[in-house]
Amino acid sequence: MSLRDSCPLCAGSVAARWPRVEVWRCCSCGLLFRNPCPGAGELEELYSSSWSAPTAAKAQTGGTTGRLARLYAARLRRSAGLSSFEGLRILEFGAGRGDMLSALRELGADVCGIEPFGYEFLKDKGLPVFRSLRDLPSDMRFDGVVSI
Repeated sequence: MSLRDSCPLCAGSVAARWPRVEVWRCCSCGLLFRNPCPGAGELEELYSSSWSAPTAAKAQTGGTTGRLARLYAARLRRSAGLSSFEGLRILEFGAGRGDMLSALRELGADVCGIEPFGYEFLKDKGLPVFRSLRDLPSDMRFDGVVSI
């Protein structure tokens, strides 16, 4: 992996934002991104090893806590001008440990997650989940998609 010297989105100049966790920010468009960014093989290895012990590897299996997920869901509800998510179907792409799915469900949403590595973990928690977008039934529709 090598450091990028330009934004992967707009090619603008970049600067370290949070160097300790390798997060950089584009000076032009504001995009936050990992720098260096791990490749597909490195991500596969990281997530596979992390999900072998999801409780011990919380940072890699879903850093969003239940408290944060409830705050995010409430903010999303308010910003959409809704009193609840009743009657809405929401997909979470990259559902991690399921905290956001649970928070959205608490606010009335019919939820579904996509999580290739934590699929079994989420199924064991009783959450509706698919391993990939290809596994979704072709007639399944959503009112919104979140990804944290």
